[in-house]
Amino acid sequence: MASAPTASENIFLKPVKKTDRATMMRELCYNMVYCYSYNFTWGKLQTMLRTVFVWLACAACVFCGTACKKIAAPPEQADAGYGSSQNYISDNYTRQSVGSDGDGTRVWYYVPRTLKNGISAPGVIFLHGYTAIDPETYYGHIEHLVKQGYIVIYPEYQRSDKKASTEDLDQTVMLARAVASVDAALAELGDTVETDNLTAYGHSLGGLFAFCWQGAGGAPVRRIVMSHANMDPSTGIPAFVIDRVTLIDYTDPAYGPEVRVPVIMLWGNSDTDIAPFSQQQEAYGLLTQTPSKVLYSARSDNHGLPQLSASHAAPIQMLNERTGQAQQDALDYRFYYAALDAALDGRDTVTFAMGNWSDGTPVKKVKRLLPE
Repeated sequence: MASAPTASENIFLKPVKKTDRATMMRELCYNMVYCYSYNFTWGKLQTMLRTVFVWLACAACVFCGTACKKIAAPPEQADAGYGSSQNYISDNYTRQSVGSDGDGTRVWYYVPRTLKNGISAPGVIFLHGYTAIDPETYYGHIEHLVKQGYIVIYPEYQRSDKKASTEDLDQTVMLARAVASVDAALAELGDTVETDNLTAYGHSLGGLFAFCWQGAGGAPVRRIVMSHANMDPSTGIPAFVIDRVTLIDYTDPAYGPEVRVPVIMLWGNSDTDIAPFSQQQEAYGLLTQTPSKVLYSARSDNHGLPQLSASHAAPIQMLNERTGQAQQDALDYRFYYAALDAALDGRDTVTFAMGNWSDGTPVKKVKRLLPE
């Protein structure tokens, strides 16, 4: 995990750069080395494999000459609409933390220089996936939110010491830590954060925690967005580990039926192993008291390069420490970012604008899976 400051830090936001193919290849080479240089998480592993594929494809393009020009590029961030840069109002932010990463109580909170509502801002409780303790795993999404003036609260909820992988395996304890550390961050933020205007967003295990948030006594939220919720971690954890894990019984009536706010669920059609559709479908069915619920699916699209992969790792935007840029693509901007933006805007449903590849071919449309 990359080192992180323990004190307040001013962070200036850098514009996303458009690079030529030669620069792209250099950066991709660096990304490969970077992934090997740090401890693996499942997100880093999948990011590295995707990077290797794109690097090889781009290398082939360099040697194919003019044929390379015919390969379509995916759309970039839109100028308007949800997921776009239209509502960017803050060019920097401060990042602070309370608690300890050694016992899993550390929580980060990001405060934009320009707050959404002048002297205060709505807050996003950002619940990460299993082992994705470092906020830089979701660097792109966090910056997208603070640029719009939102406060982001990121509880680590997992220990990071050497024995954590064999001892810190109780999901009920992790969820309790997340709840307590978010409360601690809210206390630190005071009136700066609008405690009556919080939204919970969770990816993977964080999606399960978002599902359980209200039943676990978490800070009241107005809306919940679940992304690739890993409701049954036995599908993504090796067999020799899963026997030692204490799982949350998400079917307990204390959880699903206690969700009484609108829920937007996000999934991708290439996530067939870790958080398959059957898990999303089950979670949807357990939300019996929510006033509104909907499940959307992004679809992988290999029309051009880089390909758009709607896999379990798709909501991750790793920070490239050399360039200071997040590894983002059209699925990030136009699906994951757009959905949370819509929820923060008070929407119960989302109309996704996926855009076109550079040759004019439309990117595969998002499908609404439930309700049918």
